[in-house]
Amino acid sequence: MKKLKLFSIFAVMAFCLAGLTACGGGFDPAALLKGNLDVIYLGQCDDSHLKSVGLTKEEAQEYYEDGILVEADYFASYFDCEYDSLSEATQQRIIDMYKQIYTHSKYEIGDVSKNGETYLFALTISPIDVISKFVNEDYETFYADMETRYNSGEFDAMSDEEFDETWIVAILDALEARLDSIGYLEPETISVQIAKDTDGYYTITDNDFSRIDNMIIQYE
Repeated sequence: MKKLKLFSIFAVMAFCLAGLTACGGGFDPAALLKGNLDVIYLGQCDDSHLKSVGLTKEEAQEYYEDGILVEADYFASYFDCEYDSLSEATQQRIIDMYKQIYTHSKYEIGDVSKNGETYLFALTISPIDVISKFVNEDYETFYADMETRYNSGEFDAMSDEEFDETWIVAILDALEARLDSIGYLEPETISVQIAKDTDGYYTITDNDFSRIDNMIIQYE
């Protein structure tokens, strides 16, 4: 299943557009790329990066929180549920889980070259494995157990929303048990372009950002 982030991620796109700008001398595109990724995935930023991108700490934190919410919504849809139909407590569990998972985000900027107004980066990402391991190692048994319980009539009195809640909570239980042993799949290196637009801003292309985002956490 291809991972797609929707509305909130476009706020991050706007951040990258406004943030990756060169104002005078000392422009360091690698530092700006890493700084933006640190905000989006780690919720971290230093004062020098905030100054370079023209953001407050509160605004940077909002981008991070927006990204977490988009990922939480994707998580529910990936496992065939509607995020908005889940209880606030379960929604918060999903958010807390992703905050913990994202602390393991691992990426490294390698060689950088420049061609005119375009910078080309070699970006190596180590995909986080916790969800893919659950899907590939546990999900078949998990699904069979839930199917047995379903066929036995255990869930007959539940509404669709109540069953979805039970389903997602069971998945969360299984994933949370894996959080202390998070690891990585084989690192992958991709090329990322940062180019100056007509307004003089350096931007990560939507396509490149989507590629990065799809690799940070592996789902299958």
